[in-house]
Amino acid sequence: MKSSKILLSVLIVALFLVSCAKLQFPSKNVKIQPTTTSCSTPDADKPAACKLNPSGTPTLVATPTVTSVPILTQTDSQGSITVEITPGNLKPASDTLIFDVSLDTHSIDLSMDLAPLTSLTTDTGAVIQASTWDAVRGGHHVSGKLIFKTTVDGKNLLADVKSLTITIKDLDVPSRQFSWQSNF
Repeated sequence: MKSSKILLSVLIVALFLVSCAKLQFPSKNVKIQPTTTSCSTPDADKPAACKLNPSGTPTLVATPTVTSVPILTQTDSQGSITVEITPGNLKPASDTLIFDVSLDTHSIDLSMDLAPLTSLTTDTGAVIQASTWDAVRGGHHVSGKLIFKTTVDGKNLLADVKSLTITIKDLDVPSRQFSWQSNF
């Protein structure tokens, strides 16, 4: 009986100390900053924020502008294989176009060479066969780079191109297509 009374007393004291510890009493030298927010934006089209500087006067601070980035990664989940393709570079001056490719499945061995199955077609009518499938082959999760040579006899096949389409044939389904719009 005595031990339960002692335990109850200790518990009450502990609760009291915890509740007192959460209270914060201000010191005698409290300085209250003015909360005026009279800032004006010089250019209405440019984002800005109003903040108080150390002296308590409002100061206009520039805020960075966020621009949207187009989503370049495309996914095709036909059949037993999910294919995800992201352009690595879409530069017309380049001699090659490189695409990051991920293959994912739980039922098929992914040991095939993707290059002979893949072609790139432009809106100007050029058709380019993939030259290289740079990936470790085999297993159920494969990632690599699909490379297309875009210069033939010194001529860039991407001149005046506005869109690209990659076609992969006979990868568990008859055909998969991935298209991108671009301002080459």
